[in-house]
Amino acid sequence: QDSDTASVVVTDVEPGVEVSKVAEPASLPEPGGEVTFTVRVSNTGVEAVTLTSLTDSAYGDLDGKGTCSTGGTITAGAEYTCVFTDSFTEAGTYINTVTAAVQDNEGNSAQDSDTATVTVTDAQPAIEVTKEANPTVVQPNTSVSFTISVRNLSVEPVALLHLEDSAFGDLTTECGLPVNIAVGGSFRCLITRSIGLDHTNIVTATVEDNEGNEVTDTAQASVNVIAPAIKVTIEASVAQANVGDTITYTYTAENIGDVTLTGIKMVDDRLGDIALSSTTLLPGETSSGSATYVVTAEDAPGALVNNVTVSGTPPIGPDVSHTDTVSVQIQELYILYLPIMVIKH
Repeated sequence: QDSDTASVVVTDVEPGVEVSKVAEPASLPEPGGEVTFTVRVSNTGVEAVTLTSLTDSAYGDLDGKGTCSTGGTITAGAEYTCVFTDSFTEAGTYINTVTAAVQDNEGNSAQDSDTATVTVTDAQPAIEVTKEANPTVVQPNTSVSFTISVRNLSVEPVALLHLEDSAFGDLTTECGLPVNIAVGGSFRCLITRSIGLDHTNIVTATVEDNEGNEVTDTAQASVNVIAPAIKVTIEASVAQANVGDTITYTYTAENIGDVTLTGIKMVDDRLGDIALSSTTLLPGETSSGSATYVVTAEDAPGALVNNVTVSGTPPIGPDVSHTDTVSVQIQELYILYLPIMVIKH
């Protein structure tokens, strides 16, 4: 008999693995948002392998995170895919690396890594400043309230650091700054000042976000300080008169202020209300009227004095008025007594 032996050698092939990690989206502006990470583990070897571990430099062991799990088998040429999510809210660049380890049935191990980068781009802060005066039309040395409002139009909270007014100076302490303003929120500050002249002032607000970016915005408010005034003039047709004479008085009312006056009324202390051509006067306009008076014996002798007062109503504040006087000298009344002769027949 005879024998022969044949040997078959199956050489062990090391396992092969290839890992990819993709972030979607990879870039987003502040305030950031949710990012989905997709991890793929491809078996590049010739036999099945077991996924023994899946770890991340930022998140640690991924087993149980999202859809990721370990311990499963990946056949030759196949791939394993899992996803998980995270939120990024601050500006910056975030880099993390995933590492997958596999093992074949001979106990041979292999691993591979891949890196994904997420960038949150910095957004500059934005604000809107408004300023309102109340009231907007006043008489001199009136107290006026100014409301300053700063609205946050940014995508993240901001800190209001300063308020500077062109007329009132630094308002930072008076308004209790600094303060934080939430996204879409507003901050209001009320200040009160006595205003004596026409007034326009500008307020500037300065804010800063958490990256140290600063931005400013301005707003202005105006106050119209009015000076209502009226003047009356009375003229007599004669300087002297006798009992029985008729005196004609001419009256003129003039708006010498800077606002419209309404409800113009004129009263003569002797002749009563005087009818006027107009009871509303724009600045610089005039209104006129006239009246007559017959001199009586009771007026003589001496000065016949008429006092006339005109008044008008401005848009705000009390009525304004003015008085004028005219004097007519009344001559002494002489009575002539004539003798009466009686003739008897």
